[in-house]
Amino acid sequence: MVEPSPTASSMLYVTFNQDASCFAVGTENGFSIYNSYPFKDNFTRDMKGGIGIIEMLNRSNILALVGGGQSPKYASNKVVIWDDHQCKAISELRFISSVKNVKLKRDKLFVVCELKIYIFAFLTFENLENLETYENQKGIIAISTDPNASIIAYLDKIIGSVKVKDLDSQKEIAIQAHENMIACMSLNPNGTILATCSERGTLIRIFSTKDGTLL
Repeated sequence: MVEPSPTASSMLYVTFNQDASCFAVGTENGFSIYNSYPFKDNFTRDMKGGIGIIEMLNRSNILALVGGGQSPKYASNKVVIWDDHQCKAISELRFISSVKNVKLKRDKLFVVCELKIYIFAFLTFENLENLETYENQKGIIAISTDPNASIIAYLDKIIGSVKVKDLDSQKEIAIQAHENMIACMSLNPNGTILATCSERGTLIRIFSTKDGTLL
């Protein structure tokens, strides 16, 4: 049994890396990185401020950070790329509205705001594409974690509808998944299957992303 740390109550955000071998925790004071199995506390960084969103890039030293909590380390409309080997920010991106979620892949950075998703080339930070969405306060998004797949699922501009897009081929389909607002969704690693749940919370639906068939 793992004993809770004294700062457990200050947790703001928890997320796995792309293969779930590690997970990161944003807190009111900074962040911590843990090994998933066997469970091990890898390290903690005291940032002298809250980290409301944290995203790892595989098991590398690169992290994406967004401020949060009662005393945020960074503004809520800013994504900071952090190099933990150098223990410093190496780049930052500012947006007009607050950042609701951030996802990383080896070649892409996804930034979710309330009404739009911004897609950047990760190395150059060139803005590749912007996707308009339904109001998205929870920052709901799903991306394929397999480095050979470039599938993204995001909220369509219709309640209960999800857009699925292959960023390589630019093929896109719309799936009317639910009658109510989408509460959460997830793609399998290669992006061939999408799971969705609405705010009603009574069922989970599974779809093929190839043609939108309900499986």
